Amino acid sequence: MRAVPAADAGQRVAYQGEPGAFSEEAALGMLGPGIRLAPHADFAGVFRALRTGACDAIVVPVENSLAGRVEAVQWERARNPALRCDGELTLPIELHLLGLTADPQAFAAVRTVWSHPVALAQCRKFIARHGRMQFEAGHDTAGSVRLVMAAGDPRRAAIAGRRAALRYGAAILCEHIEDRADNRTRFLLLRR
Repeated sequence: MRAVPAADAGQRVAYQGEPGAFSEEAALGMLGPGIRLAPHADFAGVFRALRTGACDAIVVPVENSLAGRVEAVQWERARNPALRCDGELTLPIELHLLGLTADPQAFAAVRTVWSHPVALAQCRKFIARHGRMQFEAGHDTAGSVRLVMAAGDPRRAAIAGRRAALRYGAAILCEHIEDRADNRTRFLLLRR
């Protein structure tokens, strides 16, 4: 981890995803709990918030040790060459299958699993072993958990981190489903 300047209290920091996302965790890890977090549905919205002054900084994932470069972020960075990198953090990424309840039958009931495409790419072995499940790409790991919990259908589950499970009250049906235990994502703190 590279050193990050001290955060100003109330600093507005945008990230892609919903509360409970890994990007939110990275922002808090770099800048501390005194920041104001601004979640956005996509990377274009995150970069637009910085360009327009709607936020003071952004935290974005640039590369995962299993899935590779986050192409959407690379593309946005190329479109915004004047941004400066003020810090970085490499975050261990642990992915879990999350559902409504920890009931022993809950795992067997799952038929549809949602998650961010990058998270799905980090769980290829789990996906290959569970052909009875249909895996669908969503806009965010934490958002997928929120949708599963709102649907209230035990046949639906999400792949996300423990932070998202705690945020939305989801049960962990299967722990550590990432392909390798050394799964890491590098995040950058960018400013105008």
